[in-house]
Amino acid sequence: ELIQLKYNLATALFESGDNEEAKEFFEDVVYGLEPYVQKDPEGYNDIYIKAIGNLALVYRNIGIMKNDHKIIRDAEQLLVRSVEIADNMLLTKRAVYEPLYASSCQILANFYMNFSMFDESAEYYAKAIDAYINVIKFKEANCNVEFAQTCNNYSVLLRHNGEYSKALEYALYGGKEIKELWLKAPAVYDLIYAKALTSIAIIFTQMEEYDKATKHFMIAIDLYRKSSRNSIDRDEGTAECYTECGVMFAKTNQHENAVNCLEFALKHYEILKRNNCGNYDLQIEYIDKWLKGAKND
Repeated sequence: ELIQLKYNLATALFESGDNEEAKEFFEDVVYGLEPYVQKDPEGYNDIYIKAIGNLALVYRNIGIMKNDHKIIRDAEQLLVRSVEIADNMLLTKRAVYEPLYASSCQILANFYMNFSMFDESAEYYAKAIDAYINVIKFKEANCNVEFAQTCNNYSVLLRHNGEYSKALEYALYGGKEIKELWLKAPAVYDLIYAKALTSIAIIFTQMEEYDKATKHFMIAIDLYRKSSRNSIDRDEGTAECYTECGVMFAKTNQHENAVNCLEFALKHYEILKRNNCGNYDLQIEYIDKWLKGAKND
């Protein structure tokens, strides 16, 4: 029970951005669980996998902030370990460990994506997607959102690699999953669905299918406008959507529409900056420079 309490506290600290405090408690949880795991793997490996995965994310954040490659390497090793443990437990208790295996693969793939390790990222996205398909097929857990997000992340990777047709396939796959959830609970899934539509629209833009891109951008923008939630996700999503839509209009020489979209994007990035939600200087600088050039023209 004490270990569970420490895990809950560490999770709360991590979610609030207190990585140093979260690190101490997650380390206590991991080291505290090891004797139990050795005696009863089936009983304790599930929380153990979650704990070392979360500890890895804390290490990643600290490593990035301190530019400490050793801590980042430690984070990678922990994530690989979480995948291996879940994989080893699949034959024992698949219903419990396949969702954990899928999640661990997804987190590791995201980790590699953050550090531009695209081959490694693609390998684990593919494993995560296969596992999520099994979980959904056999109704072992409710992970449709995680599956959709993994499809979307994989499509971003494929898009960066110039594999637009394959990227579109996965983006549409993930978008379909989210749309079904959104239709049942619009207020819950509106921002996730809007982000999925934005991702699809970006791929259509790169494939020069501008009518389809415009259609998806407009639906996404409408969802962001109508969302009743005041959150960083809404402002970030709105800013990204308007930026990418503005870029599309600029490519198609729709000058006035491009200016309008980028002005809205700039407004939302400035709101995020004023509220200390992160560093958006590069986005603001890029848009501001483009708008000044457009006005001069």
